[in-house]
Amino acid sequence: MFSTIADAQAGKFTGGVQWFGLANKGIDYSFDQYNAKILTEAVRKRADEIKAGIIGGKIVVPDYYKK
Repeated sequence: MFSTIADAQAGKFTGGVQWFGLANKGIDYSFDQYNAKILTEAVRKRADEIKAGIIGGKIVVPDYYKK
C-alpha cells in the first residue's frame, strides 16, 4: 500500500500486479527490544548473509506460484 500511495502522489502510478520480496524490501525481519534476546548478533549476521544470497541469486527460493 505504501508504494502504491507514494507512486500515486508522485504521478507514477501504474496498475497491475506487483511482486515484493527481499530485494525491494517487501519482506524482512524486524529487530527490536522484544526479540533482541533471540535475534542475537550472530543470528542477525547469518540471516543477513542468507538474505544477501537470495537477493544475489546464489540461493534460489522455490516459487510456488509458478507451475
